[in-house]
Amino acid sequence: MSVTINAAKKAEIDRREALADLDKWFAEECQVGVTTADGWRMKMDPESVALYTGNYVLAKASADMGGVMPDIIDADGQPHAMANIEELTAIMLVYGQSRALLSAEYKRKKDEIEAAGP
Repeated sequence: MSVTINAAKKAEIDRREALADLDKWFAEECQVGVTTADGWRMKMDPESVALYTGNYVLAKASADMGGVMPDIIDADGQPHAMANIEELTAIMLVYGQSRALLSAEYKRKKDEIEAAGP
């Protein structure tokens, strides 16, 4: 008895596995996050992006009203005090750029997988 492998089905299965592996890689990279110049990490998963963005919006409002800067909480749950909004802005610019670069790499890899597929 011989078994015939449907090449198109195999290619589709391989493509789906490659996409699943890519999603796993992306999720892991988001959990690793970015390390600040001071050596603490900020995760880049969607929940963390939302929390850091919200923190920045509140910090900006507080700074505009002459209030106290809220701490930023790192990936390990440790608070970090910011001296001023400029310090937090610099951190958030690096954070945003890092997340954008990771997203662009994910998109490039996904496009390569899809272009090679059936």
